[in-house]
Amino acid sequence: MPGNEVEYDALWWVKAKMRREGLGQERPADGAGSLVAVCRRDAEELPAVLARIEDEAEVRRRVGELNKRITDLHLMPPPGPPLGIPRFKVDEVVREWRRARQLAARGRPGGTGRG
Repeated sequence: MPGNEVEYDALWWVKAKMRREGLGQERPADGAGSLVAVCRRDAEELPAVLARIEDEAEVRRRVGELNKRITDLHLMPPPGPPLGIPRFKVDEVVREWRRARQLAARGRPGGTGRG
């Protein structure tokens, strides 16, 4: 069409949706969308992070801190996609952490399975 110098982009609606949702950007202008992404990533990486921790109090502290961030994002969600993850049950996480440590100790030479 005359006067239309912009080339048609078949994915214009996908790109607009991604812009609105703060996806595909390192950090949205207001920084809010990144809070959800960071919290999701931290929740996904939690088992690997906890596997490197030796102290149960530190495990509880880390899970509690993540739960606080999850709660904050549920109560005051930033613009963009919702968080979509529940809080962690600290005692269940600690039980799994203990079980994983016991299994790892059994696999080590001279391991007794007590952790």
